[in-house]
Amino acid sequence: MKTRRKALVIGGLFCLALLLAVALTWAFQVRLRQQKLTVALLNAIDKGDVGAMHRVLARGADPNGCWQDEPPPTFFAFCRQALHGSRPEPGRRLTPLMIAALDGNLETVRILLDAGADVHARDAEGYTPLLWAVCNWWGGSDPILHLLAAHGADIEAKANDGNTAWKLAAANPEAMHALHQISVNRTAPF
Repeated sequence: MKTRRKALVIGGLFCLALLLAVALTWAFQVRLRQQKLTVALLNAIDKGDVGAMHRVLARGADPNGCWQDEPPPTFFAFCRQALHGSRPEPGRRLTPLMIAALDGNLETVRILLDAGADVHARDAEGYTPLLWAVCNWWGGSDPILHLLAAHGADIEAKANDGNTAWKLAAANPEAMHALHQISVNRTAPF
């Protein structure tokens, strides 16, 4: 009788271990798929390919998915993170909206905002999409700043290093002009 009970316990433990392995494998595959979609979305943003952006977003890409400056973890590292409940996010954690805002392509920014991109997202250094748009010194930041502000972006946001949109705009006259217009429009009586 004891041998049979022992066999049942061992069999039950084996089944639990198998279920855990299947669950972790599935979770790893889901995360890997999402990272591939995020990379595809970032490639479309980089090329300014709005058709590809729409296709990738339709396939389930997260408009707030982060690019983390490093490859996805191995399966075993993922399992360790899942079992211990920790999910470290190394790197800057740039969202597609931050990259599109820095790139200066108004249409890509508009598509991401329509898809639900978060204008209040912060990277590891505390920079928001609006702060990244101000850092676009090669032109095109004016309409992007207005669009981000229209979606509720905070023009007074401060990064971890103390930079604000106003400080960063000191080197970008177009951005300074846009911030001034936004500020005046927000404080104007109706």
